[in-house]
Amino acid sequence: MILDNTDAYNTFYTQVINKTEGQIHAYWMKEIFLGENIPAKKISQEDVVKYLNENTSNIVYSIKSIDAKVIYEH
Repeated sequence: MILDNTDAYNTFYTQVINKTEGQIHAYWMKEIFLGENIPAKKISQEDVVKYLNENTSNIVYSIKSIDAKVIYEH
C-alpha cells in the first residue's frame, strides 16, 4: 500500500519532488482518468508510526523523527 503523510504532504512534494500541489493534483487526475494508477491514501503522522510498527517493510516520509531506518534526509 502506498501512503501519503497528511502532515508532510505539501513539504514533501514541494521540497523533495519539486512539484507544486497543483502539479501533483493534475498528475493524479491524469493517472486516474487513464486508469493507470490511483493516488496514495493520506494518513496522519500518528497513523504513519502505527502503520510502520505493524508493517516494517514499507517506505514512508515524515517531517518528524520516527523510530525507523532513514533512507533519505532533506
